[in-house]
Amino acid sequence: MLAPPARLVAVASLLIAVAGPVSAAQSGGDRTDLRRRDAALAERSDSIVVHLAGLERRLAAARAELAAVESRAAALRRQRSDVGRRLVVARANVRAAQRGLASRLRALYVSSGPAPLEVVLGARSLREAMVALDGLAFTAKQDRELVAETRSARTHLMRLRRVLARKASAIERARAAAAARTAALERARATKAAYLEHLRGERRLTEARIAELDGRARALAAPTPATPAAADVAATPTARTLTVVASGYALRGSTATGATARWGVVAVDPAVIPLGTTMVVPGYGSAVAADVGPAISGAAIDLWFPSEQEALAWGRRVVTVTLGSPVH
Repeated sequence: MLAPPARLVAVASLLIAVAGPVSAAQSGGDRTDLRRRDAALAERSDSIVVHLAGLERRLAAARAELAAVESRAAALRRQRSDVGRRLVVARANVRAAQRGLASRLRALYVSSGPAPLEVVLGARSLREAMVALDGLAFTAKQDRELVAETRSARTHLMRLRRVLARKASAIERARAAAAARTAALERARATKAAYLEHLRGERRLTEARIAELDGRARALAAPTPATPAAADVAATPTARTLTVVASGYALRGSTATGATARWGVVAVDPAVIPLGTTMVVPGYGSAVAADVGPAISGAAIDLWFPSEQEALAWGRRVVTVTLGSPVH
């Protein structure tokens, strides 16, 4: 049987309730309830699949929107970087133009160059004086225009930088909102997928239980020739009866003989009932001694049931079993 601690715990739990065996009518009712439950699980699973498909479409749209916003944000970052470089150049140009204008003014009014009055007094004619003064005025005007243009360019770039900063803030808010929507949809999809897997697991268990009950019903309706009936066993020369304490258990796994735990498997004390011995247990049916256990000693047997509920319903009772010959 299974591990001794688990076996002892199971035996202790089985001693809590003592009742009669599950009837064929009860088994049929169980199968009807299980099929109804299976249909409900299938309907719920189909609904979750449809919901998941809708979530997938919304998630794809949210991811596309997030990618578009991030692309716009990247383009805006490049534009802001370009404006920043142009603003640095514009500021340098303003400083250079201001330095050039100041240098020419110093050369005109401070250095040894001719002053406007000297130009007028030194001219040989009024026309020559006007031309000289116009040249000085034109040079000063060019310098002032250059300074004005560079300042205007700097002002325009600074205004553009502020506009781009506001756009960047708006795009960042849009990006954060799109990322939050995408994350929420991903969490919802993961939750629905986990729930769908849970429903599918429930369906697998329910279908296995239905198949198990169907197999039991077929076995009870048409016993195999290899399993002798109670009268046949009693009529054989080697048949004998033995009064034992019979308990129910519902643990799964492999038995001591290597067989899978199933209906009809009985755990015995081999010193009392040899392994392989066939028997008929009142209220249970035909069985074979195919397992052992540390908690089974003397005139005691354990009967396998497919569910803990059925094992608890059997409980622990004294029965007289009819033993046949060991199967070799």
